[in-house]
Amino acid sequence: MFDLNFDMTTVILIINIFTFLLFGFDKVRAKNKGFRVPEVILILLSLFFGGVGAILGMVVFNHKTSKISFRIIVPASFALNYIFCYDSFSIFKQLLESILSIIPE
Repeated sequence: MFDLNFDMTTVILIINIFTFLLFGFDKVRAKNKGFRVPEVILILLSLFFGGVGAILGMVVFNHKTSKISFRIIVPASFALNYIFCYDSFSIFKQLLESILSIIPE
């Protein structure tokens, strides 16, 4: 079976760094009229443990700050990330274990 002995702090840190950098990349691409990162990707990353990186990306790069959806969803995702990560790691681990248990080996 799958082993879930990984450091969640490291995983969350990597997701947040990636999210922050992706906000910066999208800002550069927006200025240069290049290929853009779809907004749904930025939103999903913020919802799935990238809330801190998304907020920092919005502030540091002044990116997506005029979009009402980002001004609501990103701070809400940060709050949900905080509650979920610090209060419910065991719930997250149990969820992953149950999902992985139904996957055939």
